[in-house]
Amino acid sequence: MTIIETNMLTEHQRRKLISLQDACNRIEDLHNDTLLTNKFNLDRAMPCFFLGYSEDSERSRAPGALAAFLSLFHMEPQVMEITAFTSPGSRRNGYFTELFQAAMRQVRMLDVSTLLFQIESNSSSGMATLRAAFPAATFSHSEYLLSCTSRPSDGMQPLRMVRVDRDIIDLAVDIAVQTFRSDCDAERSHLEAVIDSGVDDAFIAYDGDEAIGICNRTLTEDSANLFGLGIKPSAQHRGYGKRMLSTMVRQMLDERTKVTLEVDTANPSALNLYLHGGFAIEFRTDYYALTLR
Repeated sequence: MTIIETNMLTEHQRRKLISLQDACNRIEDLHNDTLLTNKFNLDRAMPCFFLGYSEDSERSRAPGALAAFLSLFHMEPQVMEITAFTSPGSRRNGYFTELFQAAMRQVRMLDVSTLLFQIESNSSSGMATLRAAFPAATFSHSEYLLSCTSRPSDGMQPLRMVRVDRDIIDLAVDIAVQTFRSDCDAERSHLEAVIDSGVDDAFIAYDGDEAIGICNRTLTEDSANLFGLGIKPSAQHRGYGKRMLSTMVRQMLDERTKVTLEVDTANPSALNLYLHGGFAIEFRTDYYALTLR
């Protein structure tokens, strides 16, 4: 197998990856889409996409040459998230193992202590590969993908949402660190990536002159994804979560036909907020952790 390692996909590679992913998803009726961008990685220069080509196909440059793919998602300093898939006709050839070994050469250069494998809940092939290759991996958590296509009819007063730019990035970082109890450098790196992306936005939510929370969105052709939504501790339990969700959903449905978001299944209060806010569950993704040290 020929392996290409890169931190940024060409449009041709992107199209081939989407085609490969669709072929894998059809086999098991899966729905999850892999994040095909490096914009949220702490080090965007790090090779995070590993494309495996079968030797014969690569020499002939024939369509369908891409046989396997692995991606690294590094948003937290000590955690590396891994997603991988192999063409149904190319499985049991050791392609995943080769891609994983190539990826680990990058991981070992970093201060990563935990690998987190992402597997959609009804993927029997994914679970079989995990159990065979990493018997020590243990269940970490699950996330639901939720979607909403109807504008809220709750009559809530909208909050004032101010797009984050470099003039107010310090305030946004401070709110995010308070809200998510996260690393300051990681939050700054994330917000800088959002600002520079050209397709994503971060917003600070205001009630009058008081900054009370933060959220992010990204737009695709037909949908908008809401993520990183939170109310800072001093403003919690005052109904702001519902108001910010309502405000953002209205805004995004003015631009797209569907809004999606992900929520940890172990966070019942957030799940309840979204379900009562007009969202419905589409599918569940499970995460399995492997400790490196």
